[in-house]
Amino acid sequence: MITINKDNNKRILLYQELRTTASKELELIQADDFGDEKSLKQLNYLLAERRRLINRIDEINTSYTNLSMQEREIIENIIEIDTSSKAAIEAKKKIVSKQLRKLKEGRRTTKAYQPETIQFEGFFIDSKK
Repeated sequence: MITINKDNNKRILLYQELRTTASKELELIQADDFGDEKSLKQLNYLLAERRRLINRIDEINTSYTNLSMQEREIIENIIEIDTSSKAAIEAKKKIVSKQLRKLKEGRRTTKAYQPETIQFEGFFIDSKK
């Protein structure tokens, strides 16, 4: 009974760490446009930390599957944060796709006004002389 209580406390602490990591991810996603390498490295670090926490929780969860009410609340909170993160990423994805579309249109427009030069006369260079 004591080991179950210890495991339960460990799980609660791990879930709280997971919630903190998810919150940091959301803050980073909302605040940054990922135009530089530093923000991408930070996001990758947070994702790796999240994976590590999930693996540790899975190791503890192999012994039993009952969740306390506090754990359920933390998990629901994590799900809400993840939903917000996903929505923020989708919004950023739409912005980037619009920018790419504008660049392609601009490139097409430039090519329309600057057609490729066509050579009308042929040239022959005699290399045997």
